[in-house]
Amino acid sequence: MPEERGAPAHELAARLLDGLTTTGASHLVASPGSRSTPLAAAAHACTTLNVDVLVDERSAAFFALGIARETGRPAILVATSGSAPAHWLPAVIEAAEDRVPLILVSADRPPELVGCGANQATRQAGLLASHARGPFSVGTDATAGEAFDIGRRAAAACAFPVDGPVHVNVAIRHPQAVPPRIPAWRPAAATVSRAGPGPAPIPEDLPEGGRGVIICGRMPCDARLAARIAAAARALSVPVLADVLSGLGASSAASPFLVNSELALRACDVPAADWSIEIGGPPVSRRTGEWAARSRFRLLLSPGPDWADPDRGADRILIGDVAETLGALAQRLAPGPGLVPVFDSAEATALEQLRGPAPPPPEAEAIACLFDALPAQTPLFAGNSMVIRDVDAFTTRTGSAGPVVRANRGVSGIDGNLSTAAGIVAAAGRPGVAILGDLALFHDLNALHLLQRVPVTLLVLNNGGGGIFGLLPQNDMEGFEKLWLTPADLDLAKAASAFGLDCRSTDDPSEAAAAVAESVAGGSSRVVELRIDRRISEARRRAVWRALPWGGLRP
Repeated sequence: MPEERGAPAHELAARLLDGLTTTGASHLVASPGSRSTPLAAAAHACTTLNVDVLVDERSAAFFALGIARETGRPAILVATSGSAPAHWLPAVIEAAEDRVPLILVSADRPPELVGCGANQATRQAGLLASHARGPFSVGTDATAGEAFDIGRRAAAACAFPVDGPVHVNVAIRHPQAVPPRIPAWRPAAATVSRAGPGPAPIPEDLPEGGRGVIICGRMPCDARLAARIAAAARALSVPVLADVLSGLGASSAASPFLVNSELALRACDVPAADWSIEIGGPPVSRRTGEWAARSRFRLLLSPGPDWADPDRGADRILIGDVAETLGALAQRLAPGPGLVPVFDSAEATALEQLRGPAPPPPEAEAIACLFDALPAQTPLFAGNSMVIRDVDAFTTRTGSAGPVVRANRGVSGIDGNLSTAAGIVAAAGRPGVAILGDLALFHDLNALHLLQRVPVTLLVLNNGGGGIFGLLPQNDMEGFEKLWLTPADLDLAKAASAFGLDCRSTDDPSEAAAAVAESVAGGSSRVVELRIDRRISEARRRAVWRALPWGGLRP
């Protein structure tokens, strides 16, 4: 009897490992990640595997190479989606040239999230094809028997005709212990395009009146676009839901119209918009993305054909000069003031709660104090993965212009974050700030040498590992600390001293923010460590969100 299609991800992972170990593999080296949760959990439960966990994928690959070289048996590597498996390449080249057996297992996003601007998704099936055999692919509709067979075939290929690396790419739709809610999608109804500069043709079937909104995700935003967004918001009487990476938070022209949607949507069940104008990439805030997907008529504006529409929900995709297209739309759409008072009230409710007697998480307090203290236009790099979420959630978009926030959100990796921050500050030509978690710094520790010549003040939110995993379902799974939290136990004072840098350590968020602001004002580099008790932070975060009617607990 044929098997039913699409076995659960955890079952597929277990059967795949069963197949991969048929030729004698007994060691597995994993790097923590969310998409790879089923693979990590299956490895932890496998009694025939010795499991090691290393945060840095490059180091993990060479560690596995050493194991395989010494034992003569295949060593298995596991990593999450995005840029993570790319860090294997130097070790893969070495294994290919010196005939060392490595089995590379990369977790991947499902096919519907590849090539559409979805977070942490890239075309990784052939990522290692220049030096690794395969790729063998386990699809989301694979059966348990097929996963076992693919694992067995991949293990055989690792040793035939001679030893060498082999790549297995595993698409996983529901990686968590408790499957997340995934919004339904439908194909875009139409794409409006034009060759050459200028505005996109405006559709004839635009909504007549109703509640409207402008949603701005990650995008390059110059003064011209910021002014055009502000003018459209004023003309249409609509709120602007501005992602922290939209660039609008640094614009004094746009600031009066901006809403912190992450806070507002936690405070109120905001009714769906009748129409929305969406610009830029997917927002950091998952809530904002899900709320946007409820809009009855969605207009997506893009300067080219590589638009971001992860849920395939856009009704019209307008390709052309974004500022000019937005100006043309503002003249054709009817004002829709219905959502302005709703969002204003919801945001005010959330801010009042944050300023209430219950203390916010220390990360939120430090970020809020820092944004108040930094001069406008200060380059500020926010690391993945909790840092950027906290910067997005706990900073307001109204008032005067603030720092220019940047982040690596193409594939949302924690690799190279400090190096990227240093490059941004060097190019900006003025002192800047990098806010990183302790694991992101550990992943790019050698970049501290760049701070000897580039004026970057580094604020490290040291909560003893991958804090985001404490807010996800795997936080109570067996092996949580070893497989996901992975504390680095860095002595930041000694690390900074090794690179000739001053280090200030404190457990007071306001003191940490003041030390950062002082360093920026002086045009120098410094490491500032905010020591955070992870459990206290999680408890405070949960208390703050639970106090809001629609707060929820997910990051």
